[in-house]
Amino acid sequence: MIQIETYIAKTNSLDEYYENLEEPSQFFINKDDDTWLKVLDKMLNESKGSFLNGTIFISIEGAEVVTFIDWDDLDLMWPALLTMVLDFLNDGKYARTEHFSNGQQWTIRKVTSSPKDMILFKVVRDYSIFEFGLNNLTVNKETSALCKEDVFLKSVIGAAQEYIDYRDKDSRSQNLVDAKQKLRKIKERMIY
Repeated sequence: MIQIETYIAKTNSLDEYYENLEEPSQFFINKDDDTWLKVLDKMLNESKGSFLNGTIFISIEGAEVVTFIDWDDLDLMWPALLTMVLDFLNDGKYARTEHFSNGQQWTIRKVTSSPKDMILFKVVRDYSIFEFGLNNLTVNKETSALCKEDVFLKSVIGAAQEYIDYRDKDSRSQNLVDAKQKLRKIKERMIY
């Protein structure tokens, strides 16, 4: 099973999150919360629409590959993920993205092609917090998981569409024009 959920930050100052890693609900909210649109509006007003901190939480067969510690600007994260998926569809074997302000690298690599297409989705973190000796980090510098290619791609498409639909409700989704175009191209390439 693949779970992909978008969480937005309740505050633009997430440095305190590293001190309270066991309590992500104090700092992040997902679309199923009744106050999501109000928090979205507040965060975009505070940043003057220039960024929206949050994370794309990705769990594959119970392994948390992208977590709350990977927070960044969602308007960078979603286009980067969709660009990587489109690049993977074009190449058929490998794609990566490094378009994050927090120094992450995400990759998709085809590992078997018959009888079931399997991929390895991997996140490599380049955080300075690993160098400062924080002992309570909930993730390693690198996480990865194997999954079926079509299941992963369809999960990304569904989660991306949900995020874009919610951002469109706020009407300040101009930063996602590129993401919308890439999502359309991905859907055209796949039998969805």
